[in-house]
Amino acid sequence: FHNAEAAFQAYRDLKNADYVSRLAAANNPAVIRIIVRDAPDGSDWDQVKDKYLVHVVSLKFAQHDNLQETLLATQLRPIRCQGRCLPHKICNTGLDWALSRIRESYLRDKYVEYSTSNLVDNSTLDHEHPV
Repeated sequence: FHNAEAAFQAYRDLKNADYVSRLAAANNPAVIRIIVRDAPDGSDWDQVKDKYLVHVVSLKFAQHDNLQETLLATQLRPIRCQGRCLPHKICNTGLDWALSRIRESYLRDKYVEYSTSNLVDNSTLDHEHPV
């Protein structure tokens, strides 16, 4: 796929080889929207699309090390993504939610890595004379 949007949209109908190959060849968001407009949503698309969005965006972050650093630099500040919306509408692309989940995963991994590297070796503790 030329971009993450095409890869994400392919999950709508993975069994449709023509649909997936058209998305794989598309390198323009406008073309992707046209292809997707005519595609049927799977019966459970609304329940599973967030999982696929997080998966595809995570793959993009795995490709580019600097993206993880940039995302972690946001610390715990809210992430707001701007989509193409009318000025008076709240635009929810889902990307802000996905980025927050990915950031939580990175922070959790960093915490686990930090906490396990600082574990005390109980075998060296003096159990006779607790502090």
